[in-house]
Amino acid sequence: MINTMGSKRGFTIVELLIVIVVIGILASITIVAYNGVQGRAKTAAGQSLANSIDKKAETWNAIQGSYPTFAQLKTNNTNAVGTGSVATPNTDPNYAGSTAGPMEAKLDTPSVIIQETLAAPTTPVLTATTASDGKVVSYFGCAAGANIWYWDYTKTTAQITKTTAGAGC
Repeated sequence: MINTMGSKRGFTIVELLIVIVVIGILASITIVAYNGVQGRAKTAAGQSLANSIDKKAETWNAIQGSYPTFAQLKTNNTNAVGTGSVATPNTDPNYAGSTAGPMEAKLDTPSVIIQETLAAPTTPVLTATTASDGKVVSYFGCAAGANIWYWDYTKTTAQITKTTAGAGC
């Protein structure tokens, strides 16, 4: 009789479970690291956009002699006035205006900014909801300058970082 017990080879259930657990741990570490990199990239993009809007507002001021309102900046019309409600800044209100503003101050992506409330221009309206909707920058223009915020995805709580054009508001 031939002994076949010694020639059987394979993995035990314990060995397979250990390998599955190790793979799960490595996958969770990778996902956490990926989310951190993604958050930093989104924050850098928002900061870059806020800086671009800051430069556009400064350019508008240099050419027109005053800082643009939200309606003027968004539509690039010098006589634009908002008809939307400030109580709902996350919606894109319709604006009236027909005189074109300076081409150097025209925004490439006006849909990513939202209007700040007029009652409290120092309290940003950006939230996790507005950021997930693609609205990552908020703008409030006034005579002395503008307040511009961008959403910071890297903080564990709602964190807004502010940049100002001119003297700010």
